Amino acid sequence: MSNDSVRGGAEISPGIFLPRSALKFTFSRSSGPGGQHINKVATRVQLRLALEDLEQQLGAAAISRLKRMAGPSRMTSAGELLLVAAETRSQHVNRRACLQRLSDLIVEARKPPPRRMPTTPSKTVRQRRIDQKKYRGRIKQARQSPDVEL
Repeated sequence: MSNDSVRGGAEISPGIFLPRSALKFTFSRSSGPGGQHINKVATRVQLRLALEDLEQQLGAAAISRLKRMAGPSRMTSAGELLLVAAETRSQHVNRRACLQRLSDLIVEARKPPPRRMPTTPSKTVRQRRIDQKKYRGRIKQARQSPDVEL
């Protein structure tokens, strides 16, 4: 992943280029220990990306997989993907972490799901199931009291 300007934008994933204006970064104070430094420096990074900016390059199927992978906690009501990084006390490192997470999500979303091969039970398995049902039926039949006519 490189942030170099290519085709007027940033390469966020292999073969996926976005204009820098599509990536919206916001910074805020991070939580956790850090003493006085944490109270005056905005190191927490939020990355917002409108998925419609990616749709032309990824396609509808990959976008739907990306939405499913992101889940409701990382999708806004406006259809934006929201990624947050606050692990380190460095804004630069957290920004890179957000871009790396975005790249990882896109790489996974581009992979088509494996094709499911339908299977059917074998003839032996079906016969064993029938035999088990008959066996259980005979056990239950034996539990009944015999009809006694007076």
